[in-house]
Order: sequence, then structure tokens, then C-alpha cells
Amino acid sequence: RRVHRGTFELSRMYGQLVFAAKRLLRSLTYTDALQQIFRPPPEIINPEINFALVKRLLHQMGNPQDSYRVIHIAGTNGKGSTSAIVDSIMRNVMKQSTGLFTSPHLHSARERIRVNGDPISCDDFVKLVERWGPLISSETTLAVFDKLTLLALRHFADEGLKWVVLEVGLGGRWDATNTISATVSGITHISMDHMNILGDTIELIAGEKAGIMKRAVPVLTVNHQHPSALHVFQKQAQQVGTELTVLDLPQFIQGKDPPPTQVSSSKHSPLFSCYLKFRAHGLVGPHQQANVLLARAMVQNLVSRRLLPSGCGSAIQNAIQNTSWPGRFEMFDIHPVPLLVDCAHNPGASLVLVQSLKAVFSQCNIILVYGSSADKDIAQSLRMFVRSVRAIVLTSSGNSRAANPSAMMQMLANEIADAQFVSGTKNENFSFQPLGDRVKGLKGLSAPVSAVFTSQTVFVFETARVEDAILMTPEIASLLNRFDITNNPSLTVCTGSVFTAAAGREVVARFFPEALAPNDWAHLTHDEASLLQSSPSMSSFRMSDQAR
Repeated sequence: RRVHRGTFELSRMYGQLVFAAKRLLRSLTYTDALQQIFRPPPEIINPEINFALVKRLLHQMGNPQDSYRVIHIAGTNGKGSTSAIVDSIMRNVMKQSTGLFTSPHLHSARERIRVNGDPISCDDFVKLVERWGPLISSETTLAVFDKLTLLALRHFADEGLKWVVLEVGLGGRWDATNTISATVSGITHISMDHMNILGDTIELIAGEKAGIMKRAVPVLTVNHQHPSALHVFQKQAQQVGTELTVLDLPQFIQGKDPPPTQVSSSKHSPLFSCYLKFRAHGLVGPHQQANVLLARAMVQNLVSRRLLPSGCGSAIQNAIQNTSWPGRFEMFDIHPVPLLVDCAHNPGASLVLVQSLKAVFSQCNIILVYGSSADKDIAQSLRMFVRSVRAIVLTSSGNSRAANPSAMMQMLANEIADAQFVSGTKNENFSFQPLGDRVKGLKGLSAPVSAVFTSQTVFVFETARVEDAILMTPEIASLLNRFDITNNPSLTVCTGSVFTAAAGREVVARFFPEALAPNDWAHLTHDEASLLQSSPSMSSFRMSDQAR
């Protein structure tokens, strides 16, 4: 009998080991999980249909979104920054365990799903996909963003969180995040973007954003909106039966940053010291003042309803100052030419970037490294920059949707040839002139020309890669110094899309690693980077939706 029992026990243990081995062999790797989730749908489906699918899948997943309170944020520009500020206040001041879902990501898909400030681990991401991937993948029409939203909402419930900050991906009305019931909602600045999906007027776009409004759920926005957008918001709030609060952004901060404070510059370049003076107030730029105002007001709304404890004003200000949102007016003090990266990807964001550059770096030679997605209004965005920079390097992020640098050069030439492009008048002389022997040292750049205006000359180049463009900026700076009697310092600004900003940060990670923190997101790309280069199905890897 003992022998029989021993044999039985050995047999049972053997069976368990075999089962565990089989499970281990068939378990997903992180790379497998990414490929499964980032496999795009075979065709674009009506978003209303996908919205209904997401709601049904959430029900099958146990309605995880009902286990926590949600702060929901929509808008064209600034919604990511506002979400990051709210998350920082919730964690650091209100002492709440908080989830944060944002898009798109700069370097790793893990950035999109964060718990208490930390990106989801590779293991947790794999476990989510192992458990829920088969169900989610059974619906082949779901967009990548829809699938990530489902995983995020489930993960936040699994972590036992009480609060979650959700950034809308695209629009609002039919966005996958709008399947939740929010506790408070916010709408940031509205401008023209994604017109092929949301509509080609401010009113239509605002209507889609206002789709996040729900009955009896307070919604807040800021008064620096287009009047037509505010009218749409007010009408929608009245229709759904909720209270709309329009926050008054004080006039004195609408066009400028707060006055700089004294920051020691002994360890930094003059330009970076100037940047730090403004950074001491939190995220940099006039537009960030509106985002800060909206974030604070949303949290205060929850405090007034006794859903959160009251927080000290100084503690809230410290949380705002310590908010980190990489790729948004982010500067690296690299030598010999400092680098600033920004995700500005539409004309509205480009205008805001120009205003911020003027506010922070009034005496500076800007070298613009610009790479855009082909479906954006490139000419309109370049129009914002061309009279505020000394050199433009047109480049490509390497993403499959990136505009060709030569095509952008021709576009710039065609648009700028009409002097109204830059001055609003036909009276200004303009010409494109070859630079010839004056740029012998710039071997990494091609087709160099100078855009000559009556008042200044802008040097224009093109190159295939962001890396080449950034590494050639010292030579371009030397060229500018030969033509500039003011001897102003140079600053490289890398922008035009999320992809271009990410590529700029990855140049820093590779060639100037000391400029990044050890836990920076740029170090999270060990699997994604290779997939981006090798897998056609990963071509939309950093996209939150088809249009981003």
C-alpha cells in the first residue's frame, strides 16, 4: 500500500511538472505579447461599432472599470501634460494609489499603463495578454488603442487602485476610454487636428471632444478656447445635464511664463540655466499654465465634493514642479549644442512651441530638426517656425508614415515662394539659393540651400535620419556663427511628431547617456526597437490611433 501510494504521489508530481513545463513552453514572451496586441486590424471599422465591442468585452472581462473612480481628460493639445499633472498631485499630495493611461508612447508600450508613476512591468504585460489576449484578439476589428485600453482598465482593477487618470486617445465620443463612467472630466485646448476623422471645423472637432460629457459628471475647461468650441461645450453640457465650469486663465499668464527665479548656472550651459529658471515653476511654456490651472481645478473639484482630502497649496505646487512628462519642451544640456525635444505634431502645437521658445530663449540661434508624419499639415506647421529659426534640417523619424525630407523641402519651397507665407505681404523679397562651398564640412546633409528674406537668412538642409541631423548641428552652428555678428548661442529643437521627438531622445540615450536618468523611458526599448525595424505589423508601434 505504501509503495502504491508513493507511486501515485510520484505520478502526480510528474504530471504537475509536465503541465508546468508545457505551460512554460507555450507562454508568451514580451515580444510575442507586443506583436499580438499591436497587430493592426485588416481594415478601418466604424468607430461606433468598435465602441460597442469594447463595452461588450469589458463586460466579459468583469467590468473592471467599475472598481475605481476615473478622472477623464480630452482635448487636442495638452491632455497628456494635464493628465500627468493630475496624476502627480493625486500621488504626491493626496497620497492616493493612482493609475495613469496615456498615449501614444515615446519609447516603450509600457509607458502607456502606469501604476503609481511606474510603467507596467514586462511580466505583468505578458500576464495580461496571456489571460485576456485570446478574448481581445477574437475581435479582429479592434484598433491597437482599443486593445490597450481594455488591458489597462483590467490591470488597474487587478492592482486594486481607487483612482485612475485616463487620457482620451482620439476625439472623445467614440473613444475606447469613453466606456467608463467618470467622476470628473476635463477638456484641454481644441485646435485643428485629425480632420479626416473628427471633422474639418473647430465646431465639429469640439463636438467630438465634448462627447465625453455625461449626466451629472462635472466637466471643466479653460477660457482660452476658440469661442466656437466654448459654445459647443456649453450646448453639449446643457443637453446631457451636467455642469460646465469654464476656468478663467488670468490675462497676465496667457502669453508668457511666470517670472524666472534664480538658479545656479555654474554647472550648466547658459541656455540650460535659462531653461532651469523656467522649469522651477513646473512644466515649461505659456500653454502649460492653462494645463496646470485645469489640473488643479479638477482635483479641487474632487476635494470640494469630499472625495479627496484637502491638500496644502505648497504641496500641490511642489507636485506640479516635480511633474515629469518626457518629450514635451524637454531640454538636454549636451555639448556643444544643447538639444530640446518636443512632440508638437500639428500647427496649433507648433505655434505654442514657437511661443515657448521665444519666452524662454529670446537671444538664441534655433536649429530646427523637423520630421513630420505625411498626413499632417506640414506647410502650416513650418509656417509657424520659419521666421523664428536660423536653420531647418528636414528629416525622417524612420516610421512608415513619416514624410519624405525631399518632399518636405519641395513643399517648403513651393509655399514660401509666395511671400504671403511668411509676411502676409507680396512686398518682401525671397529666394532659395544654393550654399555650395560654404557647407563643405556638412557631409551628413544633402541639398543645402538658404532661404533668403529681406530681414534674415534661414539655412535649409535635408537628411534621412534624425540621428544624422542632431549630430551635424555643431557644424551647422559653426556655419551660423560665420554669418551672425551677434554670436548668439545655438540650440537644436527636435520636433514635428511624437516619432521624431522619440528619435531625438534615443540619440541622447545612445551618445549622451549621462544626460538621462537611469530609469528614463529611453532605456525601456530593448524589445520594441528591434521590432520596429523588422516587423511590418509593428509599423504603427507608437500610435494611439490611425491618425496620430
